[in-house]
Parts: sequence; C-alpha cells; structure tokens
Amino acid sequence: MSDVEKVMADVNIRQFKLMNGDEIIGLVESINETNFMIDRPFKVIVNPIKTDAFNLVPWFDLSLSNTFTIDKSMVVAHAIVADSIKETYIKFSVQLDKAADAYLDNPYEDEYEDDTPNLIPDTTDTLH
Repeated sequence: MSDVEKVMADVNIRQFKLMNGDEIIGLVESINETNFMIDRPFKVIVNPIKTDAFNLVPWFDLSLSNTFTIDKSMVVAHAIVADSIKETYIKFSVQLDKAADAYLDNPYEDEYEDDTPNLIPDTTDTLH
C-alpha cells in the first residue's frame, strides 16, 4: 500500500443522506452518541447536464464556520466514500480555501477590472 493510499484510508470522509433529502459529503472530525461533527460539508448535486456526474456546493455557504454538528436523528444513512471521491473532495476543499483566502487578502482587487464589453455605444467616440 502506497503512502497516498494509507492517507486516503485514514481520512474519514463520508457521504450523508439527511432526513430533509440533502446529500452531503464532509470530513468527520468526531462522532459521539448523539451527533457527528463535520468539517467542510458540501451538498452533492446531480449535474443537470451530465447526469452521471455530480457537483459539490458549500452546504452552509454564508457561514463563517467550517465545522457543523449534525444530529444523528437527522441522518437517514451514511457511508465512507471511495478514495477517488475523497481525493476530489480534498482538492475541491483546498481550492475553495485558497479562493477564500485570496478574497480576504484583497476583496476589492477585481472591482475595477471589468472584462464585459460595453454594449452601449459612446457617441463621443469618432469612428473612421
């Protein structure tokens, strides 16, 4: 077993089917008698164009926290995901964290950079 395979086997990333119909994937930080502590949960959505593919979207996208408690009574089922899904989850989480950090470092960086073409003609321009 390679080092990567060992790490993937040790990472407890699980898929959860919730009572409200949501399917989420997240890193399980801890489990106790009544709940799961989940880090960076993402909602799993079937891709509307390619139905054999899935999209991940932040489950609590407006929250400042990355860790959430899910009451076990709200969980219909849960399972460990395949290593390829774990890898995708980790890459997606890292990319999202990098994007958030870049935004927090300079939230107005792109404010004046507008690549949208001007569709309203300027009458002061001279055309030749």
